[in-house]
Amino acid sequence: MTLSIPFQLFRKEFRQLLPLLVSLVMLCIVLHVSLSVAANRGLAQSMRVLLFLGLPALFSVGAGPTLIGTEKESRTLTWLACLPIGRHRLIIGKLLTAHVGWLIAWLLSCLIYAIAESARDGRFEDLNGVISSSSLGLITWIMHSWYVLLVGLVLAWYCESVLLSLLLLIPLSSVPSVFVNLLPPSLHAVGEALTYCTLILVAVALSYQAGVWYLKAKPDSRSWSYRISRTQWHSRYAAFDLSPLAALMWQHVRQNWLLFSLIGVLIVACPWFCTDSHSPHYRPEIVELCFFAAALPASLLGLSSCYSDNYRRQVLFLVQRGVRPVRVWFSRHFVNLSLLACLLMLVLIARCITTVWKENASWHAAVSLELPTVIGPLSLLLLGVYAISAWLSQLIPSRLLSLLIIPIVSVTIGLAVLESVNRQLHFGLLFWFAVGGLLLISAYQSRRWSYQEFDRRYWIRHLVAMATFMAVLAGVNVTSSTFSALVFHGQQFPADILSTHQEIGAYREQLSAVGVRPRMENVAGLQLRTEDGDALDVASQIEVARAQLSKSTIPMAMSPDDYLLLVSHGTLARSQYVFFEDTARRQTAKNNYAAILPFASDLVVQLRESTPWYYQNWLEEIEIWLTFELRQPICRELLTREQRKLICQRLADSKQRDDARRRILALYDSQAFSSVGRLDVPFCTQRLTCLYWKLLETPAEQLNAKREKIYELTVYPPAYGQGDLGRFFVADNVDQYLFPLKQKWVWGGFVGNHWRAGWEQQAKELYAEFSSYEMEVR
Repeated sequence: MTLSIPFQLFRKEFRQLLPLLVSLVMLCIVLHVSLSVAANRGLAQSMRVLLFLGLPALFSVGAGPTLIGTEKESRTLTWLACLPIGRHRLIIGKLLTAHVGWLIAWLLSCLIYAIAESARDGRFEDLNGVISSSSLGLITWIMHSWYVLLVGLVLAWYCESVLLSLLLLIPLSSVPSVFVNLLPPSLHAVGEALTYCTLILVAVALSYQAGVWYLKAKPDSRSWSYRISRTQWHSRYAAFDLSPLAALMWQHVRQNWLLFSLIGVLIVACPWFCTDSHSPHYRPEIVELCFFAAALPASLLGLSSCYSDNYRRQVLFLVQRGVRPVRVWFSRHFVNLSLLACLLMLVLIARCITTVWKENASWHAAVSLELPTVIGPLSLLLLGVYAISAWLSQLIPSRLLSLLIIPIVSVTIGLAVLESVNRQLHFGLLFWFAVGGLLLISAYQSRRWSYQEFDRRYWIRHLVAMATFMAVLAGVNVTSSTFSALVFHGQQFPADILSTHQEIGAYREQLSAVGVRPRMENVAGLQLRTEDGDALDVASQIEVARAQLSKSTIPMAMSPDDYLLLVSHGTLARSQYVFFEDTARRQTAKNNYAAILPFASDLVVQLRESTPWYYQNWLEEIEIWLTFELRQPICRELLTREQRKLICQRLADSKQRDDARRRILALYDSQAFSSVGRLDVPFCTQRLTCLYWKLLETPAEQLNAKREKIYELTVYPPAYGQGDLGRFFVADNVDQYLFPLKQKWVWGGFVGNHWRAGWEQQAKELYAEFSSYEMEVR
């Protein structure tokens, strides 16, 4: 069946827009899935709305250069103008295709947002709630993206360079805001709608007129200055005596400059996103967005190394004229990897400058801190994603299928690798060897791939390479787990420290009777004693353990089990109230329990926005534990109704009043709390557990000042500053509330060099301030 000319033009234009639309949808999906899975929690509401509005906005920016700019650079428009097709059909076809793609982008953005909300909270009504609560803002954003779409088409018709059109689009996109701000505040609502309608109509007329002007003018007489500049450029370019390898690199840069511009934006933005994490009020989602937003362009870079500008035909063309395929392969990967290296270097420089400036640290300390905590994981992620994408692009001949499959697969595998190495660079070296093996396999197969020799040996070699790669990853994971088990459960700690497990084990049966799982053996609050009955000198033992652990040259990352359990204090107080027969001791346990739960709920609220992203799921576990405690019948005897209701309100406010936390108030009123069976909860601020007992004995007039000073040292630690020196000095003041596995925290804090200069003096001052308080187990 013969299709009509308008339909054929529409199909051609839509196929031209499809890669842009698919890549943006994949970016949105990867950010939603990766951030939710990596942090073990849903995205914040602001970030989800940002992704919802960003997809159609980015499509509006790229539609004009994709439909018109690329065809002008490839001279396709000149060829179409010579065909017996009316100019108005070409122009209207591009306008219609751009608007259809824009509508599809909005529909897909709404669908992704609704699915994400459903997967997180189990409800679809939240999307309607967002639209109804901010309808004017949403309509304004829709009109603004429509205006940007039309302005991009106009600039693409008038500008010969796609890069110039994108640069001019930045100031022109702010024109509606300028006009609206000139109006009086009382006319903003009406004036905003009239301004956008007027500008949209003008942009439609200009886009049509610009298309008519371009197609009517002859290519050689459009611009005298443009013709002169191109002549001068070719004469200057011919003056350089470029080698064949340099010419191939320059050609690759010219073909992928748009993608390289996106990477350049990330190079500028990524360091500042990372340095914002030094602030106590930083948004942890920004750092996550920086990591995962850099992973997808890295996968597209790997894809571009094999599919940019018909790479397969170009390699075949060059091979037939005597150029080695390995040289073409090297020219592509050298440019891409150099760009990724620049990204990592600028991130390291920005992080080090911020550390030296804000915390008065030396350059050596800053580099030793940032290199294993930020640059190491980011380099593993980017290089792994790039290598996997470049390797998979040789297996999939279709460019559309590559855009659909490769980004998600490569980013997912890269995140799995990053999780398996667990930020341990000595194990990460094995991954670097595996990545290098993949790149070498792709170089070895380049000649067969260019000649389309897809025989049995071609696929067998790829399967063997993939099996080897997965075996190396499995070996890394098993070796890491085995080594950690040997270190933490072997003879790395003093014998008297390890012997205290027997004393703790004696309490397992009693604690299990009141709801504590048998696995929870690290019960804080027990006074550890030697065989003679004297209290253990934990401070001196920590010095011994530190000396032993410092002899090892292998840095270890800190495990979640290294933290003290705030849960154990509340559970111990409840068990003491149950088992003690002495009235005074029961009253003391009741007072402790009545103070611990409100304090824990207050910490959850205050730490929600300041805690690094990899600790947020532990705060959720504390909320679960508090809900479990409120469910206990004995809680009504130990806490008053006002105290219980206050804890419920804090739980409801801790995550921006979402539905999951609002249900707690309803459950409180119905007295039907559901049972939650998880009690072995690591808490990210274990030093506050010890300081809490001191706060109980602090006079009321001094409580607020001391608490603010404690928060300054402990609640707002620098990002990735696990186990810093300040927290060590503060927490070690209370000897009898430190349990044996605290030594592992010493391993992660000192051997791993996760401390920052300048905090030692503050920690010593706070240590001296509280040294007069003597604690005893009650």
